[in-house]
Amino acid sequence: KMVAGALISDRSPSIQLVTSSLAITPEQTCRSRRMRALLEAKNVTFEVVDVAMEDGRLDAIASHTGSRSLPQVMVNGKLLGDFDEVQQLEDDGGLDKLLGLPPNS
Repeated sequence: KMVAGALISDRSPSIQLVTSSLAITPEQTCRSRRMRALLEAKNVTFEVVDVAMEDGRLDAIASHTGSRSLPQVMVNGKLLGDFDEVQQLEDDGGLDKLLGLPPNS
């Protein structure tokens, strides 16, 4: 599930990286690191939400987004996508707009 577009306003969007410090697989750990590095490279402000730090947090997020896949990126409370979806947006050149960045940033 992916948001086709996000409401972009004059102020910066609220961006959350949903991940777990208790990653189940090495692949999940790698994907979380890569997603964080991508957001940092975009020079956007984002909050890391660690679902391992609070019982039931992943269940609450999954009921909101419809996905238990980690990591996830949320923009303004809407699921942007999991690792594969966000990477595809980046590869296709659409991620910057959804993060509220000017073209060619």
